[in-house]
Order: sequence, then structure tokens, then C-alpha cells
Amino acid sequence: YKDVTISLDWNTYIISSLVTGTRQPVTQVMPSGLQVLTWAFATGTCDSESWGGANPSSFVSANINAFVAAGKKYIISTGGANGVFRCDTDSGFSTFLARYSSSSLVGVDFDIENSMTQSDITSLVQRV
Repeated sequence: YKDVTISLDWNTYIISSLVTGTRQPVTQVMPSGLQVLTWAFATGTCDSESWGGANPSSFVSANINAFVAAGKKYIISTGGANGVFRCDTDSGFSTFLARYSSSSLVGVDFDIENSMTQSDITSLVQRV
């Protein structure tokens, strides 16, 4: 997975990497054999998620088309050790999925950590 906040271009919200020594869009530095990247971690709620403070609509517009154009796939990962992702309604989850929907979206990962309650977990499971 790629913690999208590490090396993120905070001016453009493009998921980036410093693996080459200079910041470049991650789609340009992914090895050719690596076809899928997990974007980690969306936190908050399904109708108001955050990517480490990045606005979701700006984040989406900066990255989805780039992944599609590069022929790369992505998985949306929620939660993580430092955050919680909650979704209590089917309509909220449908809206969340629609925001990230493209021909390159191949899955959603729920990273369930210690701070999530059983009720939070049950609610997420009910959405899928």
C-alpha cells in the first residue's frame, strides 16, 4: 500500500513518490509489473472522508484520471492505525463508492485497527 500523504504534492493533491530522489507522480514511477496500488488511508465518514487533510474531491480529480490514463489500477483503503473510517448508511457508502468509481477501481479495503468499535465494524460489513 501507499500512504498517500507521504510525498503527496499538497499543491495539486497528486499521489507522488520520492523513490527516484525527486518528487514524481506515483503513476510514473510504478514498476511496469506493478499494476495495482492501494491508496491508504481514507478516514472520517463515507460522506465526509479525508486523506490526511486533503479535500476528497480535489484528491479524486488529481488522481483517478491519471491512473486510468496510465493503465494502473487502485484499491481504496480506509481507516488505518491513526484513523477510523465509519459508514452508517447504504446511501453514504454508495456515494463514497461513486466518488472513486472508474475502470481502474478494483476494490475497497477496510483497515480495521484497535480504535474501531464492534458497532463500527458491523456497520461497515453491512454496507458491503
